[in-house]
Formats: sequence, C-alpha cells, structure tokens
Amino acid sequence: MKPRVWTWALAALALAGVSVAEDSAPIRVNLDLGMPLVRSAGGVADARLLDVNVVVFDPGLDAPIPQATEVFPKLRRLEAQYLAHALRNTLAESAQWGAVRTMPEPATGAELEVYGQLLVSDGRDFAVAIGATDASGRRWLDAVYTARATAGRYAFPIEEDPFQPLINKIANDLLAARQQLTERDLARVVELASLRYAEALLPSVFSEYLTTGDDGLIVPLRLPSRDDPTVARVERIREREYLFTDTLDTGYGVLFEDLRVNYTLWRKYSYEEIVGLERYRASASRRRDDGSLNSMMRRYGDFRELKLQKSSLREAAETLETDIEPTAVEVEGRVLELDGSLDERYVEWRRLLAELAAAEQGLPPESP
Repeated sequence: MKPRVWTWALAALALAGVSVAEDSAPIRVNLDLGMPLVRSAGGVADARLLDVNVVVFDPGLDAPIPQATEVFPKLRRLEAQYLAHALRNTLAESAQWGAVRTMPEPATGAELEVYGQLLVSDGRDFAVAIGATDASGRRWLDAVYTARATAGRYAFPIEEDPFQPLINKIANDLLAARQQLTERDLARVVELASLRYAEALLPSVFSEYLTTGDDGLIVPLRLPSRDDPTVARVERIREREYLFTDTLDTGYGVLFEDLRVNYTLWRKYSYEEIVGLERYRASASRRRDDGSLNSMMRRYGDFRELKLQKSSLREAAETLETDIEPTAVEVEGRVLELDGSLDERYVEWRRLLAELAAAEQGLPPESP
C-alpha cells in the first residue's frame, strides 16, 4: 500500500517555511555539496539483484504545496514521466539491481516497486515524495526529498541534471534499505513476486497460495509444485510481459532523451524568472515612488516584462511534447498494434494476457 499522499504534502510544506512535526521533516539535499552514487564494484550476489519497477510519478496537481511559479498541468505530467525515468537510469547505472524498468502504473508481481509524487518543481526548488515496497508488502522507503538549486547548477555547460544529487540520494537510500535484509529475505521476495503475479493473472487458481501474516506482510501458505503445468504457463506469459514492459521502458527512454535538453532549459528559465522576480520585489520595496511620470512608466515597464516572461514560460511548457510510435507485439502468432499513451497500452496488454491465461486454462477471462 502506498503512503498517504497527505502525509507527504505535509512534510513538503516545510520547504515553504511551514513548521511540521519532527518525524515529518523532509530529507534535504545540498546540491552544491553533491551526492555520489554508490555503484557496485562487482560481485553483487544474484539473490540481491532484485528487479525494480519505477512507476511514473503522480504529477501532484492536487497537492496543496505553494510554488514560486505557475504549474502547467501538461508539463507536470511530462515531468512525472521524465523524473521517474531519471531515477530508473540512476538505479540501472549503479549496477546494484537486476532489471530496472519505468512502468506506467503499479504492477502486481513486482519484486520491488518504487513510486513517488511531485510536490514542488519550479526550477529552483524541488520536492518529491518517494515510497518503495517489495512483493511481501514490506516498506523500504517513505520519505520526502527536497533541494534548492543555485545559479551554479545551471552554469553552462550543464553536464548533469541540476537535481542529480537528489536522485542519487534516493538510489543510495534504496540500496541501504536492501542491505538491511538477509539473502533469505530477498529470496522470499522473489518467490512472492512470482506467486502474486500468478494470483493476479489467475485468481481462481492461485488465490489460496498466499495470506497475510500478523505483521501485515504477505507470506506463502504453500508453494506450487515445480512441475505444475499451470505454473509453467504463467511463467511463459510472464516472459512475454517482460518483453512488452522492456518495450514500454524503451518508450520512456525515448521520451527522456527527447525532453532532456528542452526540460533543462525550461528549468533554467524558470529558475531565472523566480530569482529575477524576487530581486525586483526587493528592489521595489526599497524604491520610493514619487508619483512622477517616470516612476509610473518604470512600474509599467517592470509589470510588462514580468507578463512577457510568464507568457514565454507558458509557451516553453507547451513545446515539451513528444509523439511515441505505436507498439507492435506478437501474441500467439498474431501481431497486435497498441496505440494511445504508454499507460493505456499497458492496460490493454494486461487485458490481453489475462484472456490468454484464462483460455489456456479453459476458464472464463479474468481481469489481472
């Protein structure tokens, strides 16, 4: 179960100077100090190489968090995909995990699932709530990460994401959480992921294999036989799904590369707008208005400049669009073309897999 969004929002309010309870204080990352990513030096045991699904972040359009600039819904939805894939790339780069994929929505059967909500993202300030849960229901992470950029983060040439140290911190914290678990714990997570996938695909067959323990974690009541033909069918279907989710992940990678330059420039522009506006307000508060024509014209010029900046910012946000080609997949010798957004394609794919699994069992179709 995901953490309650309102607790994340409460914690992120600290970024705007609102006091919060000590146990809700966000994790602040000083970008200028950096945060090196903990990379594997080689030799990570197979049992520790869990597969990770990074779910596209909630864009946080309803979060009551004050921001210094206007929030553009279209841009924020693109940010939610972009930033989730940035975390995915960072986890993959660390070489501490198995397959790492960006996913359009939560997937039952994930070994480790990471999810988040954007709270503040205006080029200068960034706050994101991050949670992570494994297949047993064990919570690995539930925290709000915040950072404030300085001019140096946007100095040309911009060689890395201005907020990359924050993303590195999230990846390092996930690794630290994994290091608290034994190899037996992690092996159990892998078993549970397979069983939960099978249960989601064929609940009428696998619903009696799992239960919830007194500690709230999911535990197996029994394990299916290794030579059970139903298990073999489910595994074949799961392998097909891996191929499809790899295709989705590639789609998010294309989106990421298409957006990277323009998005960084948008962040820089937004940062400069915020800093410029604060300087203007500070200057205006010190400047005496004598009611003269020159004073009136100066005020009008400042106002007009701010309006032009906001108009340009809105136009920049509107240009951050990308077209993703339809996805062609093969199922039982038939080539199907899935169109629409990546999350719509995933929903349709899951429906097709459920129909296939049910047909192979001679059962009515079941929703995954």
